Amino acid sequence: MTQPKPPIARSRKAKPAVKALVVLVIAVVLGGGLYLQLRNNRAEADGYGPPRTAARISAPGVVTLGAANAPHTVDVYEDPLCPFCAQFEKRFGQLLAKAIDEGKAKVNYHLLTFLDAKSKTGDYSTRAAAAMLCATKVTGTSFGRLHEHLMAPDNQPSENGSTDRTNDELIRFAFDAGAGPDFGKCLLDGTFQAELRDTTAAVRPTIPGTPSVRIDGRLVAPGDLTDGDWAEPLR
Repeated sequence: MTQPKPPIARSRKAKPAVKALVVLVIAVVLGGGLYLQLRNNRAEADGYGPPRTAARISAPGVVTLGAANAPHTVDVYEDPLCPFCAQFEKRFGQLLAKAIDEGKAKVNYHLLTFLDAKSKTGDYSTRAAAAMLCATKVTGTSFGRLHEHLMAPDNQPSENGSTDRTNDELIRFAFDAGAGPDFGKCLLDGTFQAELRDTTAAVRPTIPGTPSVRIDGRLVAPGDLTDGDWAEPLR
């Protein structure tokens, strides 16, 4: 007679853990983008708008706003096609603008082109990043408004979408943001495009993806970035 098999021992660890909200943050690297699921999408400093402070080009591919002696320095690494960068800007962009204008922070925007291949034209990230650099070059106060427009979720083209933005559209957006008459020539001449590709290649090994943030030199871990604690010194 066949003996019945003994019941399979179950590890205590296999039992459902009695823990609430075990997963609050998901962070996964997807291509050049860092997928961030924010547990709070509330826009901080909502209603403040873009920074009033004039921007300046401080290094290849880098736009800086704020006083050099500000108590905090924030480095933001973004790609114009990155949807999670748009989410980041929706939540924290106005807080950063307010901190810049109040003298709490100097912010360096590192404009990257990881996602060119995911755009319809194959070079949207490069052209949009170059547009922001051109705007800064010709009229420093136009960067904040153009950056806010291009990084807004409702205005940003989709990855692998059927269309993106033409140069004529980028020129119109820049003029609406207050860029001067020299903007169009800067963009159409391809100014900044080669250096953007070079700086992107140099930055790629140093960050997990986009968006990435350093505050006072410390790279913010994805979990800390999504819960917003990193921004406490700026509030």
